[in-house]
Amino acid sequence: MALEKEFNKRIPHRPLCDVNIAHIYNSLQTLAGQESISSEMFLKTLWRPTHSFWQWFYNLMKFLQPRSSNNNGINDTSVQAIWQAGHISGFISNEKAAELVKDQRVGTFLIRFSESSMNSLNAVQKMSDTSVHVYAPWDQQLVNCAGLATCIDQLSGADFLLSVFSREIRDRNEILRTPATEGSNTTNYPRSIGIQSPSSTDININIDIDFDLDIYLKDLPYPSTDVPDYGEELFSELINNHES
Repeated sequence: MALEKEFNKRIPHRPLCDVNIAHIYNSLQTLAGQESISSEMFLKTLWRPTHSFWQWFYNLMKFLQPRSSNNNGINDTSVQAIWQAGHISGFISNEKAAELVKDQRVGTFLIRFSESSMNSLNAVQKMSDTSVHVYAPWDQQLVNCAGLATCIDQLSGADFLLSVFSREIRDRNEILRTPATEGSNTTNYPRSIGIQSPSSTDININIDIDFDLDIYLKDLPYPSTDVPDYGEELFSELINNHES
């Protein structure tokens, strides 16, 4: 798939897995419906209320590109570092995420890319034997300022991290250690910035029924997008690969 090649070229340290690729493909199929997907659909048609599929995908690639580190070897809790380590499941639907966590112990959670807002992540957590909790998105500004470990620290009872890149359920404290303090020359990763848990848009669902959660998530503002012309070329390659 052309999108897979493009992503892996830009983010070489953590290639997409089969679950990610299947979700991207299914998302494009859903966007097209009964029709053949067109460049207009891919590049400009609103896939979610505020953005097209290409705007969302392209800006995620920019969001995940490694940035220069200023933490002098101290634990890096940026999205870029944690994605490279394989602890963010990324491209996966809320439904699939809930399906995966519901079979694990209570307190298991998974981190995915939010689709309702640009450059955002959200957690899906098993709260009890009968419910899964889907949190409102963490936006880019919050994640970059606080560090992802600090965001996760606000999730009550989220103790076991599940990722589609690993067969093991890991203790979150093993992986997302407490960020360094501001006095350690790590201004991008403060210990805390007083994050408020986004409880107003959290969702409790019955894990025994079918559901479509994205329509319930609050749409958040996103920065102006810079979508390059090469999207047309990438779309042509995507279609050619599909037809062959």
